[in-house]
Amino acid sequence: MSEIVMGTMPTLYNNGDYQDITLSITEECNLRCKYCYMVHKNTYKVMSFETGKKIIDFILSQKPKKKASVWNFIGGEPTLEMDLIDALTDYIKIKMYQMNHPWHKNHMFYIGTNGVLYGSEKLQRYISKNKNRLDVEMTIDGTKRKHDLQRVRKDGSGSYDEIIKNLPLWYKQFPGTKFTKVTFSSDDLCYLKESIIHLWEIGITLVSANVVFEDVWKPGDDKIFEEQLRELADYVLDNRLWNKYSVRFFDPNVGFQMSEKDREVNYCGAGNMMAFDTEGNLYPCIRFLDFCLTSKNESGSACIGNCNTGIDINKLRPFESLSTIGINDEECNNCEIASGCASCSGMNYDDTNKRTIYHRAKYICPMQKAQVRVNKYFWKRYSEITGEISPYEHNRLKQYRGASWKLPGLKFLYFILEDQIKPHCNYIPIGNKCMSEQIFETALAYANEKNMVPVFLGNPENYFPGKVGKQINIKIVSEAEKITRETELDNIIHLVDETDNIEDSPVENSTIYLLDGKNLGFVKRKIEQAVKDDNCQYINLIKKDFLNWSFKEVEEYKLFLLQVQEIIKKNKKICNLFLDSDTQERMDCKAGVESFAVAPNGYIYACPAFYYHASSNYICKVGDEIIPQREFQLEYSLLCKECKNKNCRRCVFDHYIATGDISTPSYRQCELAEVENIVMNKEK
Repeated sequence: MSEIVMGTMPTLYNNGDYQDITLSITEECNLRCKYCYMVHKNTYKVMSFETGKKIIDFILSQKPKKKASVWNFIGGEPTLEMDLIDALTDYIKIKMYQMNHPWHKNHMFYIGTNGVLYGSEKLQRYISKNKNRLDVEMTIDGTKRKHDLQRVRKDGSGSYDEIIKNLPLWYKQFPGTKFTKVTFSSDDLCYLKESIIHLWEIGITLVSANVVFEDVWKPGDDKIFEEQLRELADYVLDNRLWNKYSVRFFDPNVGFQMSEKDREVNYCGAGNMMAFDTEGNLYPCIRFLDFCLTSKNESGSACIGNCNTGIDINKLRPFESLSTIGINDEECNNCEIASGCASCSGMNYDDTNKRTIYHRAKYICPMQKAQVRVNKYFWKRYSEITGEISPYEHNRLKQYRGASWKLPGLKFLYFILEDQIKPHCNYIPIGNKCMSEQIFETALAYANEKNMVPVFLGNPENYFPGKVGKQINIKIVSEAEKITRETELDNIIHLVDETDNIEDSPVENSTIYLLDGKNLGFVKRKIEQAVKDDNCQYINLIKKDFLNWSFKEVEEYKLFLLQVQEIIKKNKKICNLFLDSDTQERMDCKAGVESFAVAPNGYIYACPAFYYHASSNYICKVGDEIIPQREFQLEYSLLCKECKNKNCRRCVFDHYIATGDISTPSYRQCELAEVENIVMNKEK
C-alpha cells in the first residue's frame, strides 16, 4: 500500500502531551477578516508588559499537568506587538531557568500571523533569536480572489500579493511540511476546489480546512459544498495525489458511527488550555473571550479566573465532565455518520441563551452530511483505482470490532439472496424467487450510504460476482459451502445444523448453531469439535420453532445448556447465551430497530421471518428510507421492559406469531429465557 497522507494532520509538540497556553497580546488587527470567529476585533486593546509578567508568574506557579508547554501569542495580529512578545519570551525563558521548571528544556513558542508583517525587521530578529524553540504559522486562505474576499485592509484592498512575497522566506526559515488553516463560509464555498489546489501548488502540503460553525449557511450551500468537494476528490484521484498532499475533508476517520470512547471525551480542548485576554482574565479557550462572543453581552460572562486571583474552580468545573455525549441530543447520539463531526464548545456556549456549554449548535449538520457523502465517494474510488482496501474501511472495521459490533447508530441490512436460502434463525423458507441484480445493487448502495453493515444470507459471489467490492460485510453461509474470507473486510459466519454433518467443516471466528429441540446432542458434539480449533472464538446458539418444543425437550435443553456452558468455560470461548448479564446489554435481536431484511420481492422487512410468514407486513420498498419501527422497541413492550432477565434473546417474530401482538412475548419464549437465566447464574 502506498503511504497515504490525505486527511492526516501534523502531530504537534511531543505527541500532544503539552500544556497549551494562549496569550491574546492584542485585539488590534491590520486586516479585517470577514469570517473570523473573533468578530469584535479592532478595539485597540493591547496587553501591558506588567500584565504579561503576572500571567507568566501565575502559570509557572501552578503544578504542571503536562510534560511540555506551548506558549501561543495571538491577536488580533500579534506581529503588531513584537517588542512586547520579545520581552515576554525572554521573561518566560529566564523565569523557567531560575525556577528549574520542568518546562525549561521542553517548551515551544508559537505565533499565528496573517503574514503581512512577516518580513519586518522586528519579527525577523525574533525568529533568529528563538528559531530552535519557535513555530510561526502563516495563514493563506487560498487563491487571490478567495483570500482577498476575506482578508482586506481598512481601505478595502486585499493582502494576498504582500503575503505571497513572504512565502519564500517563510519556507526557508521553517523547512519541512507546510501547514495552514483555511475556513470556508457561505460566500466563498464556490472557491473551495481552486483554493485547496492553489495552496498545494504554492508548496503548502497540509491544509486544515473546515467550514464555520456559525449560523451563516443558506439553502443550497450544502449542494455547492458537495459539488466542490467531489471535483476536488476527482482531481486528487485522477492525478494520484493522495500520498503527496492532505486536506481534512478526506479524513478516513470521518463519517461512520462514533465509538463509546469517543463519546466520553470532548471534541475540542476547551477547559484543558489556558487562554488569557489583554487584561489578564482567564478563559477556557480563546473562543470564550468577550470579543469573540456574539450573544453574551455581559462582560466576562465566560471568565474562569484572573492572573491576580487565580482560577475559580467552580467556573472551571463544568468542563471537567464535558463530553460529546453530554452535548448531543438524541439525533446526534444515534447518527450513523457522527465520527469526526466537529463541535466548538465556545460556539455551543455562544449559541444558547441558557448560558451553558451543555448544548450543541447544529448549523453545520447539512455540511457534515455533504462532506461524508463525498468522503465515501473518495475512498470508494480510491479502492477501485488501487485495488486496495481503503483507510476509511480499515477504520470502520476497527471501530466496529472494537465495540463488538454494538455501536449506537449501527444498523444491519440482511440480504435474502433467494427464497430457498438456508435459515439462520427462527423461520422456515418458502417460495422460489431469486433477488434481481437491480434490487441487490439498490439495497447495497443504500446500505453503503447509511453506513449499514450488509449481511448476506449465502455467498453473494454465487449470485452477483464482483458486486460487493471492498467494503465491510458479513456472510452467513452453510457449513457445506466452506467459503473463507477474501479480505479482512469479509466476516464469515458458518451456519451449522444436522443437515450438513461434515466432519472436516471449516471453523470461523463466529458460528451459528440452530437448535430445534431434537438436535441438541448433535449440536453439543459439533461444539466440542469446534472449540478445539483456535479460529473458533464466538458461538451463537439460536432456537428455532421453539413454540412447538415439548416439555421433555425443554428439560433436555436445560441439561444441554449446562453441558455446553462447561465446554465453553473450559476452552475459554464466548457464547451468546453465557454473557455476563451484569455488564452486557439485553440480548434483543433488534429486528426492525437496528436490523432489517431486504427480500427478493423488493421490499424491506423487520427480519426474514416476517417476509416468509407475513409478506404483506413490510416496512418499505427497497431504496426508500428505512424507518426503525417504534412498536418493535423494547421500551414499548411492558412485559419485556420490566423483566430483569437480560439473557433473553427477545424475538419479536415470536410475539407476532404466538400472541398476535408485536409487543407481547409468548409464555414459551419467557420459559426458555428463564431456563437460560438459571443456567447463566447458577454459580451466583
